[in-house]
Amino acid sequence: MSEYLKLVNNADKQQVSRIHESLRRRTQKSAQSIARLQRLEQYRRMKGKRDSSKHSHKDVSGQESGTPQ
Repeated sequence: MSEYLKLVNNADKQQVSRIHESLRRRTQKSAQSIARLQRLEQYRRMKGKRDSSKHSHKDVSGQESGTPQ
């Protein structure tokens, strides 16, 4: 942000418009990356919960309970 303010203070109106658009695009890309990482983390947590619940349903022999032997 400080970089943006320095650039804007020394720029003419046309340059300010381009600088602003560039910052907007960078901010949008960052937001998309954050959202993608959040979805991956949510998927990882759900998969971990599902995997741990599968392990808790196994009996002593290592077989899943309720399955024919």
